[in-house]
Amino acid sequence: MRGIGGKRGAGGARAIPGQELVRQIKGSSRWYLHFTIGGRRFRESCGTDDKELACQIALQRYREAEQEILTGEAPAKHMTLNAAAIRWWDEAGQHGSHARDQAGHVKGMIAYFGGQTRLSDINDAAWARFMAWLMQPKEVPGQERPDGTMGKARVRKGAGPATANRYLSTFNVIRERAEGIWGVKVGAFTRSKHVKAEPDHLEVFLSYEESEELLAAIVPHARLPILLDLLTGLRKQNILGLRWEDVSLDMKRMVVLQKGDRRMIVDLVDEAVALLNGLEPNPNKRRGPVFWFGNPAVPCDCSRCNDTGGPGGTNRYSDEPMKDIKRAFNTARVKIGKPNLRFHDLRHTVASWILNAGFSLAHVKETLGHSEIATTMRYAHLEAGQKKTAMTEALSVRRRKAKGAP
Repeated sequence: MRGIGGKRGAGGARAIPGQELVRQIKGSSRWYLHFTIGGRRFRESCGTDDKELACQIALQRYREAEQEILTGEAPAKHMTLNAAAIRWWDEAGQHGSHARDQAGHVKGMIAYFGGQTRLSDINDAAWARFMAWLMQPKEVPGQERPDGTMGKARVRKGAGPATANRYLSTFNVIRERAEGIWGVKVGAFTRSKHVKAEPDHLEVFLSYEESEELLAAIVPHARLPILLDLLTGLRKQNILGLRWEDVSLDMKRMVVLQKGDRRMIVDLVDEAVALLNGLEPNPNKRRGPVFWFGNPAVPCDCSRCNDTGGPGGTNRYSDEPMKDIKRAFNTARVKIGKPNLRFHDLRHTVASWILNAGFSLAHVKETLGHSEIATTMRYAHLEAGQKKTAMTEALSVRRRKAKGAP
């Protein structure tokens, strides 16, 4: 360990211990450890932008490497939750179809455990405590009113079983990657012990008339993404996360990322092309998110669309996609008497319309982008209903013919 962390910096100030072991790559704010022991080179990310923290990580890795070379025994490789999350995000997380949600899960885990908690310390008992914390009601402080007074604090409902299970899945993905690919020591953990039972959701299928009622009941900025969803049958994240770079109105198609990182080409009907063209008639300006607050092509009097809190009185939300339209959707579904309607039910609705038009489950599979027909078979009962309707119509024609009617 000679020479490690003992030098003095400029002006005689003591340097950060371990700073000789780290460096930054041009164009990146991340720190990387960079040293050689006994002819072996060690080059890897420290998983942080904080130089002092990177030096601590590099020193620990240096000691472990030195011990391994001297004794021939490899010590257990540890990794903090923060470092594991960053590395997982860089390698896989940011490319997934649920990246936005999983980023939120990681923030929640770090808020509870702390970023410097080691993966080996998060075991079954620790995770059970986290789940209990996640699902308990939380008090939200009252916000300051324009007149300077404080509003009343309120209690927000804790996460439900479905949300808790999503956090569990995100952690398990990071944990398995750390253990199986990076060779990191992880805590004793069994995923199945923590899965929460989710209530069965009764799927809601809208008729054509009910879909028109929904569109009429919702605020203008949320109406267009819902209409595009009804014209394509895509998932919510594909609609709200859509960017102009993935759309070709000349070819009447767009490309979206499906589950399993599969790219899917979506052919657009004329009504969908007209909708998108109306959002931005100038092809030279079709860059960035398709749906954003304050679009002058979408007259809307809501507070977000009329926000002027940005530089020069600009809309603060115009440079990012609509992350969610949950509040607007919830208000509209109650208005039309469908309180259990979910955004995903619009996808089910499209499947029912395709079958109602006389097409087969194979057409549903192709439209919705299912990788396996087994997934599409959930709509088989709707197809059976159409067969029954067809038989009823055939019998009706037979009866008319038997009576001599035309």
